[in-house]
Amino acid sequence: MKAQNTLFIIFLGIVVVSMGSCIPQKTSQKQPDPIKPSPVVSQDDKKTQEYLLSPIQFPSYEVVHQVSHLRSDGGDTLFVLIPPLESDFESMDEKVKNLVKKLVVLDKRPENISILIFDEAQALEKVFQEAHTDDLNVPVHYIAKYTASPEEGIYRCNLYLFPIAPDSNPVVQSMSEIIEFDPYNW
Repeated sequence: MKAQNTLFIIFLGIVVVSMGSCIPQKTSQKQPDPIKPSPVVSQDDKKTQEYLLSPIQFPSYEVVHQVSHLRSDGGDTLFVLIPPLESDFESMDEKVKNLVKKLVVLDKRPENISILIFDEAQALEKVFQEAHTDDLNVPVHYIAKYTASPEEGIYRCNLYLFPIAPDSNPVVQSMSEIIEFDPYNW
């Protein structure tokens, strides 16, 4: 009987070993990780969209007034103050375009908007109080005006550099320019 038990145990061991060899073995090779999609950039996070702007920007700005009674379509008009330019007019048009893009696109403002940009608080306040001021100091400090409005199905947007440059000041007059500018496609 002992011999039969020993043979039975050996037979059982052979069966178990042979069944184990039929089971596929895991390989020790590491499978490559699947390609992970790039992270989704949140449209709500303003900081993630700073890449839309060029590095040439004004060092700071402040929206001093925001009103809606100046436009016939009820759109907002922003009065924006930037640091004094003095004689630093290099790349001014690109700085203004970046500021407009930041205020309209990144801040998610409506398409019908006007933005008036000044580099002196007194000039800003004079235009805010009376749009057609006669103060001769204002044209030098009224840096830019951006207007945009959808009209008759066509989106119109213009950027005016030194919008009220007088003929009596040839330096400011020479920098005056009207640019068709769409901040959504710049």
